[in-house]
Amino acid sequence: MNYVLQPERKILTILDGVLTGIFASECLLKLFALDKHYFNDVWNLYEMLTVIASVTDIFSKQIPPLFILCHSLFIGVVVATKTF
Repeated sequence: MNYVLQPERKILTILDGVLTGIFASECLLKLFALDKHYFNDVWNLYEMLTVIASVTDIFSKQIPPLFILCHSLFIGVVVATKTF
């Protein structure tokens, strides 16, 4: 679908990317700082799941859905194996 983004929608799209970047960097910093203890807190797992969902949403607008599905499954497997 080709259409011109309205100014409000364009601002929200940019803001979504910026906030996702901030939360993703926070998640990665906590992951490196806490190492294995990161996965002991349920809130950290929730935060990681939220960041993965947000990044997947942003990329799904740019990349074909099949690639995103495979990428999301791979990340899910990596997270699941690290928690056990």
